[in-house]
Amino acid sequence: MGIKSKIGLLSLMVLVLAGMGLANVEIHINDTVTDTDSNYETVGIEQDGGTDGVVKFRNTSGYISQVAYGFSFSPRAVTQYTQTYSWTNMFGATELSLSDDEVSGWINLGFNTDFYQDGLYDKIRVSSNGFITFDDSTNHGCCEGQDLPDSSAPNNLIAGWWEDLLPASAGGVGTIKYKAEGSAPDRKMTIEFKNVGHYGDTSKKVSFQIQLFESS
Repeated sequence: MGIKSKIGLLSLMVLVLAGMGLANVEIHINDTVTDTDSNYETVGIEQDGGTDGVVKFRNTSGYISQVAYGFSFSPRAVTQYTQTYSWTNMFGATELSLSDDEVSGWINLGFNTDFYQDGLYDKIRVSSNGFITFDDSTNHGCCEGQDLPDSSAPNNLIAGWWEDLLPASAGGVGTIKYKAEGSAPDRKMTIEFKNVGHYGDTSKKVSFQIQLFESS
């Protein structure tokens, strides 16, 4: 567990602020537990190409309940917020039917969002293994979460709980959904993993939401 950052003229500085902030990205975790294998489980963010990243949790054992992290981006900094935990109601959401170790097709956000000042993104892919990516990649990230940043694929991602997961659509338990809401310029996309089991131990479940916010 920790924060990885590079300091220097060519690197990004990480700032940590208390309280609510105007985050571009939020991760909200509810009642999530690791399984009993020795694979690492990762929560965090990583820039395109794996050049920079922030790890909020990385371990082979542990439990998190009602914790939230927020991030915003400027040309030379990632700002982290001690975010207020808030679970989005997913009534009317679209459920993804992902197989084991599968990445979804493109999901249109319906707006632009900023991630690491690498440009404005308007679509994402979702991996069944607990992360989303802005890259046009089908790398599913099995079978454990990387220690971010890592230049090896997958990159350009937000990990809500990255490990080897098995939703009900793949023969396990739990659902993966997404929902867009709001009106310009305050739209939001929520991606939810709810009670998704681990591969080989579906009694150990993962519940989190990744929330992306519109950027001008």
